[in-house]
Amino acid sequence: MIVDAVVDSAGGAIPALEQALTPQVGSELAQDIVLASEEAFTDGAKLSAWAAAIFLLLGFFSTFRLGSRVKKD
Repeated sequence: MIVDAVVDSAGGAIPALEQALTPQVGSELAQDIVLASEEAFTDGAKLSAWAAAIFLLLGFFSTFRLGSRVKKD
């Protein structure tokens, strides 16, 4: 439920989590959940960015192996 809200809002729901969770789990635990959600979302974004950068570099360096297609007589 919390995970779906965070994922569906692309992280926009994280600041509202503390206020929504405090009556159910208490203030301290709600703060811990918000902090963990922020860190997890940031780590996931970093990992995705690094993976995209690696694929971009692979594509860039593979262009040097293409060579020209002009036939020499």
